[in-house]
Amino acid sequence: MSTRDPTGPAGPVHWSADGRASSPRYGDFYTSEAGALAQARHVFLHGNGLPGRWQARARFTVLETGFGLGLNFLATWQAWHDDPARCTRLDYVAIEAHPVSADDIARAVAASPEQAPLAPLARQLIARHPLPLPGLHRIEFVHADGPQAGVLALTLAIGDAPALLRELHLSADAVYLDGFSPARNPDMWSPALLKSVARLMREGGTAATWTIAAAVRHGLAQAGFVVERAPGLPPKRDALRARYAPAWARPASWPVHEARSDAPGERHALVIGAGLAGAATARALRARGWHVTVVDATGPAAGASGLPAGLMVPHVSPDDAPMSRLTRAGAALLRDWIGQDSLPARHWREAGVLQQVDDAHRARAPAAWDELDLPTRLFELREARPGQPARYFPGGVAIEGGALVRHWLAAEGVTPCWGRAVASLTRREDGWAALDPHAVVIAQAPVAIVATALASLPLATPGDPSTSGVLRAVRGQITLGRTPLPPADAPPHALSGHGHFIAALNEDAGWPWLVGASFERGEATPEASAAAHAGNLDKFRQLAPALARQVEGDFDPAVARAWVQVRCASPDRLPLVGPVPGRPGLHMLAALGSRGLSLAAVCAELLASQIDGDPWPVEERLARALAPARFIADPAAARPGAETSARA
Repeated sequence: MSTRDPTGPAGPVHWSADGRASSPRYGDFYTSEAGALAQARHVFLHGNGLPGRWQARARFTVLETGFGLGLNFLATWQAWHDDPARCTRLDYVAIEAHPVSADDIARAVAASPEQAPLAPLARQLIARHPLPLPGLHRIEFVHADGPQAGVLALTLAIGDAPALLRELHLSADAVYLDGFSPARNPDMWSPALLKSVARLMREGGTAATWTIAAAVRHGLAQAGFVVERAPGLPPKRDALRARYAPAWARPASWPVHEARSDAPGERHALVIGAGLAGAATARALRARGWHVTVVDATGPAAGASGLPAGLMVPHVSPDDAPMSRLTRAGAALLRDWIGQDSLPARHWREAGVLQQVDDAHRARAPAAWDELDLPTRLFELREARPGQPARYFPGGVAIEGGALVRHWLAAEGVTPCWGRAVASLTRREDGWAALDPHAVVIAQAPVAIVATALASLPLATPGDPSTSGVLRAVRGQITLGRTPLPPADAPPHALSGHGHFIAALNEDAGWPWLVGASFERGEATPEASAAAHAGNLDKFRQLAPALARQVEGDFDPAVARAWVQVRCASPDRLPLVGPVPGRPGLHMLAALGSRGLSLAAVCAELLASQIDGDPWPVEERLARALAPARFIADPAAARPGAETSARA
């Protein structure tokens, strides 16, 4: 008998009296009769030649078609962690259409004494288990113990496997073909799905599974695998192993790429711009063992990234639009980074965000979430006041933007170069050089990233008239409070909607609260205005009428205090992330707009993954929507006989 309603929000797992987990949806068990750990080791690890094949490698990628209770992942993590010759970076990308709860993972690990060694790792996974929402979720587990440091990066892709496999961008060294049986869930073993797996394989990569169904064997062979039977895990007599060795040339559009060299001199990047975009990029590359030189004309967080406090909260839309998916991934990843990087608690606060919306219909979860039958855990529906619908985000965070940027740029592996303005970039045999106005080299590296907000396109594409005016200025003014609010009146969380209200994060802030920010398109001068203070007061009146009445005098232009800076936005409001067409080794990250805190981490992680040859942290379609190529023409395409690249 089940311990819970399997059709309810708690998840799809049924637990029998003897502790075995099954799926009422598919009428099949999650684990084999011989035990999950034994199957993981015999069928998947040994079947793919692991741990031997990742030894003496800098990085290795595993793809799993069904994450289930996470036991294959935990067994792989344990084998990697305990291996003194382990690869430096192990990427584990897993797909799951019906994610289980953290409680189910804990119960599965505790189901057998043989799985006790997995418990410490399971606790780490459970503590950072992502919300069961559509899209890709990346979590990095850093290990500094043992003979060498290493990173295991889990990318959990939640959604329908056939659809998601077409959206992943990676080069798999090993594949775990797992899921409910072909008879119970044939779509997970179809020829089309296996062809999608082949698209993501590195040539010579391997695959393993516990089923020997004829349809699976034939499907693998048709997709380009050489298939063989192998000894099974009793009571099964056989299992399958396969090696990807197609007899035909791979299509050029397939996303197989080699990781960059690990030679120290080649793993050096030049980042131009010390705002949120540049600092996040430096952080993502540094975590991969890169040395990063950051050049800025002024210093860390001198522009819009130096905001006194901002909110990290995902965008929500009825159609789960690209901005919603991107900020959802970005907010979760940044929250994870803050914990990993030990940002001092005085610079951020996780106290929740109450976001007012126009009407009750818009307050609800996107219709796209219904397809996955997932619980709505990102936010709760509430009322900000009688008749005013709102969403409450318990994981919303308020952060001092400047403190975060300085914290990242002060880390080991980052060389700062402040007070040097970059006038131009020039390509040399050994990479890119940043030149000052007198053509003197400031710094150079094999890879360069432009993250200079409004100046990004002029610097990355000098003399290209088609990029003129693409990046747009949006001035933002925050009103810093003067009058402390009585503790009994101060809201227990930040407020957002049309504008936001944030209480001071620490005693040294110099202001008890702030309200803002204005959104003045086309204004490129950071000058305070009385009109913006008046607009901020109007926003505050909508957010909290009673509170606004208490402090109206603080918005009087004669005494009001302001923080003003200019944001950078694109015409479609999405950032520009990726390689600059026609300029090998040059990349950019710009146009974070007014959502920098929710976008910076995932955009930087995408850029670093593209540069270093790692699996991408977002769907390929979403990455293409961010590519600078949507605004920058490839000069090579204009030459006679030139072909346009199939990939941004």
